[in-house]
Amino acid sequence: MPSAGSEFGTATAVDMDKPKVAVITTSGCPHCKRAKNLLKEAGIYFQEYNLGQAPDVLANVKKLTGKKTVPQIFLCGELLGGADELQVLLSDNSLQTRVESNIASDALPAQISDLFESLDVSDKQLPSILLPYLPSDMSEEEFACLDGISLRLSSDRSFHGRHARGLFGRSKGDAPISGRSVVDWLVENEPTAGGDRGKAEALCKRLAVARLLEPERGGSESAGPESGSFRVPYAAMRPRLGKPLNRHLEWPAPARPAQEVAEALRELITALYDKFLSDNGTKVDYDGMARDALFRHYVNSAAELQKVSLAGLSREQRMAFFINIYNAIIVHGTAVYGAPTSTLDRLRWFGSLKYDIGGAEFSADDIEHGVLRGNRPSPASLFALIGRPQWAEGHFKRSDPRARLAIDPMDPRIHFALVCGAKSCPPIRVYTPETLEEGLDAAAAAFCEGSVSVDKANRRVELSMILKWYGQDFARSLRERLAKVAEFLPDHKAQDLKELLSGGAEPTVEYTPYDWGVNKK
Repeated sequence: MPSAGSEFGTATAVDMDKPKVAVITTSGCPHCKRAKNLLKEAGIYFQEYNLGQAPDVLANVKKLTGKKTVPQIFLCGELLGGADELQVLLSDNSLQTRVESNIASDALPAQISDLFESLDVSDKQLPSILLPYLPSDMSEEEFACLDGISLRLSSDRSFHGRHARGLFGRSKGDAPISGRSVVDWLVENEPTAGGDRGKAEALCKRLAVARLLEPERGGSESAGPESGSFRVPYAAMRPRLGKPLNRHLEWPAPARPAQEVAEALRELITALYDKFLSDNGTKVDYDGMARDALFRHYVNSAAELQKVSLAGLSREQRMAFFINIYNAIIVHGTAVYGAPTSTLDRLRWFGSLKYDIGGAEFSADDIEHGVLRGNRPSPASLFALIGRPQWAEGHFKRSDPRARLAIDPMDPRIHFALVCGAKSCPPIRVYTPETLEEGLDAAAAAFCEGSVSVDKANRRVELSMILKWYGQDFARSLRERLAKVAEFLPDHKAQDLKELLSGGAEPTVEYTPYDWGVNKK
């Protein structure tokens, strides 16, 4: 369901009776964030309709307006455009003048308002982050209290430095801690234990029941907490690079259907992304994200992926699932490790960010090249680098059971949907099996509109490096690739490109240097 909210800068009481401006947005959209900030700075009262959780409604809105991207900004029933058009209208005060001169009327056209009538526009709550693994004999209040204790325990670096018993090469987060040491810490540091060892032992047991302490495999629960050893999940939330990011605790129950799990994770990660996205929509505060309670809950929820079943998913379901999981793992990994700073770091990074999905490890590279690109070699593989990608084997070996998940036929529009954390990457978006076609179309249109330049007079076309690295995914020849790109462009730009291709020699193609600078505050 969409959520609706009103915001204003210096609006008068009369203005606030009925907003004349409406903004249709989605969570995590940098252009939406920029548009809202521009309106607030200008003191223009507006109504926001966040359709991030109502992709079917958003698809209908796009059909009615003919505009594939968000934000979509309306004044008294008239579509003004997106963030760029808004900035132009605000720069010469023409929007402010039109707002003041227009008599009160609905901000949205009637056809679009009608789409919202049957929907609950109250704020949508995030999916439950406790219930999937909340023990039957534990209240949410007790869990929240234990959650705080576990977080304080995991944050005590001096404690982990003294008591973590890792073997050579194991990180502190991976290393088990003796139950006696945990009880000692609770006696000394936890007020609810009151310095009483019996109460501390009882707390230790409840922490284990809640999976906020993870017993070492093979340990005996009946022997008592002091005789065993544990891992502290929050301390293991930063595993050694190359270890799965969601294996800090073992998911204790059967998982929900894969699409349901992915949807819950998508809602959490887009809420985090939106929360820490700067007002101008250009940077993300990943450090702040990593310290936020919602991020810890996201990481715990991601553990459910360990037990999902991918069997029986349709092509569209697999595509939506893995696009969303890829984008989530990139945001997750950037918050935990920071972004790579060199070419060699990047090559290692995308192959080392991993989730345990259904009992198998999937890196970001596995998801992109093995699944979404239909089991094709990476552009960084040896044969691809020498211009002979057809000689290379697939990303997954034939004997690898993960190869059965490869998307066939692959859809090159995925390259406009995958987030890599760099400034030149597409923004994070929401994808569902039901609206996958519309979502990929919108991603392609938004990316190409901003990154493809057509100079008809000089017969020159400027493209993103993505279209060079992955050119073979779009078409074999350059002319065919350009024709494919034309499908994603606005009408006037598409027409110019088609005319260049229809007569004379191929246009000169230049590729814009890729900005690998991280979109980090």
